[in-house]
Amino acid sequence: MTTRHPKPNSRSGRVHIDSDQVKQSEASLVEFHKNSVLVDRKGNTILSQIGPDLSPDPEGDRVGSRADSPWRRLPQRAPFLLPQDKDIVMKFNESANEDLKLHHELLPEPFLGNPEAPVVLLNKNPGYSSPKDLTDHTPPASNTGAWSNLLHKRTAFPFYLLDPDQSRALGYKWWNNKLKSLIENCGRRLVARSVLCVEYFPYHSRRFGHGELALPSQQYNFDLVRSAISRHAVIVVMRGKRQWFKAIPELQSYSRIYYLRNPQNPTISPKNCPEGYASVVRAIGRMAP
Repeated sequence: MTTRHPKPNSRSGRVHIDSDQVKQSEASLVEFHKNSVLVDRKGNTILSQIGPDLSPDPEGDRVGSRADSPWRRLPQRAPFLLPQDKDIVMKFNESANEDLKLHHELLPEPFLGNPEAPVVLLNKNPGYSSPKDLTDHTPPASNTGAWSNLLHKRTAFPFYLLDPDQSRALGYKWWNNKLKSLIENCGRRLVARSVLCVEYFPYHSRRFGHGELALPSQQYNFDLVRSAISRHAVIVVMRGKRQWFKAIPELQSYSRIYYLRNPQNPTISPKNCPEGYASVVRAIGRMAP
């Protein structure tokens, strides 16, 4: 039987699947129980939502000095919400429509990559498009890469969604498309070590509409960007320019910030980032062994 693969939606950057695929996913998976275990319709456990050991890391196991990350306190079972965010998110979801609903059954993705990277991409928030996101963003399907990313663990692919081991994840397809030119110019492993994406908002939704919803955890991401400014990193605004400028006013006068011609399709390429692409490539090149 021929397998039909989902096609990316050029506007959202996420993948939409047709009704047959949704039915297939629902039939094979998908009931999310209150005990945070994903089971099939016969009651067989498919994904147990238990995260990694969050005990203190061995010395030198983390990248840089980011021991202050609040994401080290993320619960190991769903709902995956930081304690300081939980009440705000739950109240928001009570009246939110399906497009804006925050999917706390998925591991959040407040950032991707090395927190000390020389290139920093600013985005809005991680997306959600289909039941497949459930298997991509819950343990154990993405446990090693996603949890290591949240804890700033040292790995061969700090930007874990460029790791070929994640090639079946929707996020892998999305990021490979957006960073295709950089991968071709600089090499996959070097890009994965040299690029950090910081999301304005940490939790998944179909559509971004949370610019006025302030979460305590966002301050850590804002500090990551301020740290990038202090080390003179190259910064590229993928999406959310207005929100980022409001949160971090000093970005407006930063000399190494660049913008995309088409934020609706936020590829980092010479055509879409004509003023900054060469600076991005040079910054990545300095990380070469």
